[in-house]
Formats: sequence, structure tokens, C-alpha cells
Amino acid sequence: MDSIMISGGRKDKVRPGDIVGALTGEAGGLPADAIGKIEVRDTLSYVAVQSQFARRATESLNRERIKGKKYRATLTTSTMNTPKKWSPK
Repeated sequence: MDSIMISGGRKDKVRPGDIVGALTGEAGGLPADAIGKIEVRDTLSYVAVQSQFARRATESLNRERIKGKKYRATLTTSTMNTPKKWSPK
């Protein structure tokens, strides 16, 4: 899974359902099972998307409007390739 950061958050009245709608709607076209956890913070939102759909999802979010406003979407990290944290025993 890859993470996408969206420049809108709770203060912009963005909800997880709005993000899902933008990704799975007519212009987005992603399957619903390609979308993972969605975290909406005060000014930013994060959405996990399957790696094979990450670039398409980012482009789709940059083209579309969420709640009538354009937001900037950026592909941030690949969470599957991140090494696990090591801790001494």
C-alpha cells in the first residue's frame, strides 16, 4: 500500500466518504477494495491505496474537486517497503 497526502482536512470539512467518492467516482474509477485506511486530520488527510493504483489515484485527486474545492494530492510513501523497527532484547 502507498500513502497519498491530500491538502484538505477536517477544518475544510473533508470527510473520508468525500475522498472515497473522489477516488471511486466516474473520473477516479478505482475499485473500492483498492482503498485502505483514510485518516482526516485538521488540515491534511491521508489515504492508503494499493501500490498499482497509487499514481492513478494521485492524478485523479489532483484533477477532481472534493466538496467543490481543488486540493493538492501528493504520493508520500510506500508503507509495504518500510522496514520494521528494530528493538534490542
